[in-house]
Amino acid sequence: KTARRHTGVGRSPVNSLCARMFSWGDGSSPTSQQLVQAALDEERAAARVAMKQVVAAAVAKTEERLRAERRDELLRARQEEAELMASLRTAREEAERAEANSDILRGELRQSAAREEELASLLEAERSAGRTLAEALGAAEADAAAEATSAAAAAREAVLAEMRESEPVEVALRAARLEHEQERRAAVEEAWERAVEATLQESAAQQLAALERMRGELMAAKAAAALQLSEADARHQAEMGAERARAEAAMAAKLKAQRESLVGMAAAQLDTDALVSDAVRLVSDEHSRAARQQREISRAARRAAAADRAILVREIRALETAAAMGEGHA
Repeated sequence: KTARRHTGVGRSPVNSLCARMFSWGDGSSPTSQQLVQAALDEERAAARVAMKQVVAAAVAKTEERLRAERRDELLRARQEEAELMASLRTAREEAERAEANSDILRGELRQSAAREEELASLLEAERSAGRTLAEALGAAEADAAAEATSAAAAAREAVLAEMRESEPVEVALRAARLEHEQERRAAVEEAWERAVEATLQESAAQQLAALERMRGELMAAKAAAALQLSEADARHQAEMGAERARAEAAMAAKLKAQRESLVGMAAAQLDTDALVSDAVRLVSDEHSRAARQQREISRAARRAAAADRAILVREIRALETAAAMGEGHA
C-alpha cells in the first residue's frame, strides 16, 4: 500500500515495475537501489531497442534509396552507352560508305588518266605515222624524181640519137611531145602531192580535234570527280565533327548526371547523419528522463522508508504503551 501510494502505480513502466517488485509474494522486500537499478535497466533496454530500430529503419531506407538510385544510374548509363554505340556504328558505316565512294572516284580518276594517256599515245602514234608517211612520200618523190631524171636523160639521149639519125621535123615533134608528157606528169605528181598533203592535214586536224574534245571531256570528268570527292570529304568531316560534338555532349551529360548522383548520395549521407544524431539525441533524452525517474524513485523510496519507520515507531510505542498498561493492570 505504501509503495502504491507514493509511486503512483499505473502511470509509467517504471511505476509498474515498482508495483510488481513491491507485490512479491515471498515475503522479501526490495531495496530502493534494486528498484532504481531495475528501472534503469528497463529504461536503458527500451531506449537501446528504440535507438536500434530507428537507426536500422533509417539505414534500410537510405540503402534502399541508394540502391534504387544506383540501379537507375546503371540503366541510364547502359542506355546512353547503347545510344553512343549505335551512333558510332552509324558514323562508322557512313565513313565506310564515304571511303567506298572515294575509292570509286579515285578509280574513275585513274581510268580517266589511263584513257588520257592512251589518247596521248594514239596521238603520238598518229604523229609518228604522219612523219613516217611524209618521209615515205619524200623518199617516193625522190625516187620518182630520180627515175624521171634518168628517164628524161635517156629520152634526151634517144631524142638526140634520133635527131642525129632522122630528120629535124620529127625530132622537133618528138621533143615537143616529150616535153608535154614531162609537164603533164609533173602536173599530175604535183596535184597528187597536194591531195595527199590536204588529206593528211585534214585527218590530222580531225584527230587533233577529237583528241582535244576527249581531253576536255576527261578534264571535265576529272574536275567533277574532284568536286564530288571534296564534297564527300567535307560532308564526312562535318558528320564526324557533329558526331564528335554529340559524343562530347553525351559525355558531359553523363558526367553531370554522375556529379548530381554523387551530390544526392552526399545529401543522403547527410540525412543519415541527421537521423543518427536525432537517434543519439533521443537516447540522451531517454537517459535524462531515466535519471529524473531514478531521482523520483529514490525520493519516493526515501519517503516510503520514512513512512514505514514512522509507522513502526508508532506501532512500537503503541505496543510499549499497551505493555505498560498491562503491567499496571497486573
